Amino acid sequence: MSQDHIPGFPNKFPKVNWQRNLPMFKDDNRNDAALHLVRFHLHIHKLKIDFPDYCLMKIFMATLEGDARSWYESLLPTCIHCLKDFHTMFFERYKEFYPSLNLVQNCCKHVYSFIEHLEKVYEDDDFMDDEIMEALYENPFQQHKEC
Repeated sequence: MSQDHIPGFPNKFPKVNWQRNLPMFKDDNRNDAALHLVRFHLHIHKLKIDFPDYCLMKIFMATLEGDARSWYESLLPTCIHCLKDFHTMFFERYKEFYPSLNLVQNCCKHVYSFIEHLEKVYEDDDFMDDEIMEALYENPFQQHKEC
């Protein structure tokens, strides 16, 4: 008798390729930092897995390349305790160079209501970068309800 329906362990681990289509950020002035944060959360949302915070931090770390990766590696050990901290440090590092980051303050608190807004407006989940940025400028995260 299969016990897959029973909550708890041992249940089958979902097969998810979280690296497929993972958005990357190099800090090369070609990708917007605010767009990267939204793209990261869109990616996680599409996976339909409730990852623990420590996994989300590792996945976000994996999105950093080039100068952004060097910045991350220069941080003091144990200075990041949750994804919100990670995003706050990312925000502080890049806000001067990417003013659009002001549109996504408190990213972890508002991003899922923003994604719901995008899905309603564009009626799909495959958003173009310009659609995301347009929606951000029209409706910054601070105007979204908390999740």
